[in-house]
Amino acid sequence: MGEVVFQLQHGKNTDYVKKGAWSPQEDKKLIDYIAKYRIWNRSQMPKFAGLSRTGKSCRLRWTNYLRPDLKRGPFSFEETQTVIRMYQSLGNRWSAIAKEVLSRTDNEIKNFYHTHLKKHLGGTKVEVKPKSRKKVKQIEMSTQKSL
Repeated sequence: MGEVVFQLQHGKNTDYVKKGAWSPQEDKKLIDYIAKYRIWNRSQMPKFAGLSRTGKSCRLRWTNYLRPDLKRGPFSFEETQTVIRMYQSLGNRWSAIAKEVLSRTDNEIKNFYHTHLKKHLGGTKVEVKPKSRKKVKQIEMSTQKSL
């Protein structure tokens, strides 16, 4: 499978940015760079790390795949129960749920819910779907008090 390269134009500068699957060498460059310098400027990071990627691509790769604290593999019983309980109180606010399920990304939790839990719960209706973050905080506080 060939790699896809496209051209970004910023004023008179022309950069070639790679799209598609990440190679192990690119992963190593990103890991080494973040270990040494941390993430100080996401838009400049690929250039200084020696990668032909966008800043967004590097951020997503790190957040969803390369972070050392990420947990891989099947969800435990406790994690499953937390996802169900939080979904019933918060709805599809995956990032808020991810804060309760440590070492899992919001995207991984969303995919787990839609592929494993949704069919088993039989379309459980969500009681509350608040529109504002303030209401989400209030719901989180009330669920913690009731436990």
